[in-house]
Formats: sequence, structure tokens, C-alpha cells
Amino acid sequence: MNEIKTSIIVPAYNDHERLIHLLHSFDSLEYEKPYEVIVIDDASSDETPETCQNWAKQWHPYEFRYYRLPKNSGPGIARNTGLEMARGDIVAFTDSDCRVHPHWLSKITSAINTEKKIVGVGGRVKAVSEKSMFARHFLFHRVLEPPQRLHYLVTCNCAFSKAPLLEVGGFAGDIRNPGGEDISASIHLWKKGWRFAYQEDAIVYHDFDTNLRSFIKTWYNYGFGCSIVIHRCLNLDEIYPNPEQMPDYENYWPGYLMLPPMTGIRSGLRDMKYQWNKCRQEKLSCKNTFEILLLTLFQRLSHLSGWKEGKKQTLKDNQS
Repeated sequence: MNEIKTSIIVPAYNDHERLIHLLHSFDSLEYEKPYEVIVIDDASSDETPETCQNWAKQWHPYEFRYYRLPKNSGPGIARNTGLEMARGDIVAFTDSDCRVHPHWLSKITSAINTEKKIVGVGGRVKAVSEKSMFARHFLFHRVLEPPQRLHYLVTCNCAFSKAPLLEVGGFAGDIRNPGGEDISASIHLWKKGWRFAYQEDAIVYHDFDTNLRSFIKTWYNYGFGCSIVIHRCLNLDEIYPNPEQMPDYENYWPGYLMLPPMTGIRSGLRDMKYQWNKCRQEKLSCKNTFEILLLTLFQRLSHLSGWKEGKKQTLKDNQS
């Protein structure tokens, strides 16, 4: 058997219908080097075990491995388990609600080690369908793509050199819900002097949820997890030397949410004005502009609620 060079790691939890689409997309990958696909089942209660066991019985152009965690532990633990199992020197990550482009693996891994300090690469996220206003919102803000200032990668579409990622302990294992656990790994790598690259041709297609409840829950989880990670290990001045200036709204760091109330309100209003002008620049219809602004408001409020709870949790943990 040829030596495995690259490992694809997929955490999965109660998502077998979308997972099967992802697995089929792996069969269409155009990648010359030997690679493996590792699915880590986070103790799903649906048909994920049967789906993966049946998949393992079939022939694929890669080695397929499946491991089920004994209890539900969150995406950080699931990814770390896959990281420890991986035999490749490069580990690529995506999620069960995604599908990959045939050239994804070759593109996402090509930039690693091309420069001395490049340890990870992020790629482009498109939608399986743009019919949902929730999908259009995520695409408009490019939420699931690395920010312009590459200080973190998003694990629905990224790859890392395995050894440095293991050295910093992988992903935050104590954040149970998706959101923030992936950012922690990037922050620790960044602080050790490593840097990241962006490969626009490395494309995954995300199958977004299509209801407001899931949207609010997602952004609450993002706020909660990001707050815990940032309050633990990052000086925000490293990102926003002057937080009263308009921040980079294409990333997760909600700088204006941490300002004094009136200053925060003014910054928040500048945020909405920024979104309005961006909608006009994109020449969106009145309907789409209204949807973007409305969902942006829900996004900010949900994120803020999660952020505050994450801060409380961090202070509580520090006192115990």
C-alpha cells in the first residue's frame, strides 16, 4: 500500500443525509497522491453509523476510516481525535454539511510549505443552493471564509501541516457547540509565528440551514465560542489597535460590541450603514437588501448574546 500523504478529517453529528453527499463528492476528487478520509462520529443518534459502515464496504479511490466517539464531546474533540489518527503529513478539514469541488484537495494542500512560515491554507465557500435568504446572507458576508487579515482559518474548508497543529494541542476541546473551537488552534499557531494562506480555487459547497431558529443558534454559538477563546488567549489590541475605527466586518471579531455603550451604539450604526452601502455596491434588489440588513441585525444580536455568555463563562472558570 502506498504511503498516505494527506488525511481528510470530517467530524459528524446527527447529519447522515448531508454526510452521504459529502462522501460522494470525495469519490470525485482529482488528487494524485495517496490520501485517506477519516469520519469521526460524535456519538450520533441517527443513521450516521450505518451510513459510514456501509460506505466502508465499498471501493473508493482513497482509504476510508470511521471512528465513533463513546459520548458526544463536541467538534473540537472530534477533530482532535481525527488529528491523532491521521497518517498524512497534511490534514485537511471540512464538515458533514459540505461538498467538495473535484480540485479541492489539490488546491487546499498546494500552498502548504511553499513558504517557510505557511502552516495552513483556507479556501472559498459557496452554497449548494442560493435559494435561501440565509444562504445568501452567509455568502454576502463570506462568513465561512478566512478574513482578509489572515489570523485564523475556518474548519469547513482548510488544511494544516499536521506536526505544528499537534504541537499547539489542536482545537479547543472544551467548547461543546460549533464555533470558536477552530479559531483557538489558529490563534495558538499565529502566536508561535506561523502564518496562513488563502487559496480561492479551493472550493467547498455548504448546505446551509434554512430557518431562523438555526440561524440564531449558529450565531449564538459563534459568539459564545469566540468569546471564550479570545478572552483566554488573545489581546484584542493585536487585531484592532484603534477599535473606534471601522473594523473589518468580514470576520468574527465584533470589536464594537466590547466598547462602552454609546460608543458601541455609534459603531453599530456605522456597521449597518456599511452593510447598506455594500448592498448598494453589489446592486442588490430592495428585497435582498432588506433581507441582508434584517439578518445582519439578528446576527449581531445573537452573536452579542453568545459573546456575553462566553465572557461570563470565562470569568467563572478563572475564579474556580
